[in-house]
Amino acid sequence: AFIQGNINQDAHLIRLGSSYIFGLSVFIFGNMVFKIKNRFMVWTGTISYSLYLVHPVIFYSLFWYLKNKAPYWLMTFHLSVYIVFTMVFSMVLSAIIYYLVEKPAIDYAHKLTR
Repeated sequence: AFIQGNINQDAHLIRLGSSYIFGLSVFIFGNMVFKIKNRFMVWTGTISYSLYLVHPVIFYSLFWYLKNKAPYWLMTFHLSVYIVFTMVFSMVLSAIIYYLVEKPAIDYAHKLTR
């Protein structure tokens, strides 16, 4: 996109390509220079795939409940309350899924391939 944008003088493609190049550069530099040692961040990375799969389920379930079934007082909280609830509940459910489903499946796959 960056090269094509320079050829065609298309500012949109230049911005798009530049953002991809910048993001990839930050990822590569960060991965080579900084090693994550914070235990919480490492644990979050461990459950990240489960978190990726579960968070929309939690978010849309909460959204549906607030829209259709919740009492009025529950809908009056600040947005940050709903975000924190979604974050915490998603992480807890993701950890449960990781330890009960994903990790045993990975271990079983390793047994099969040895």
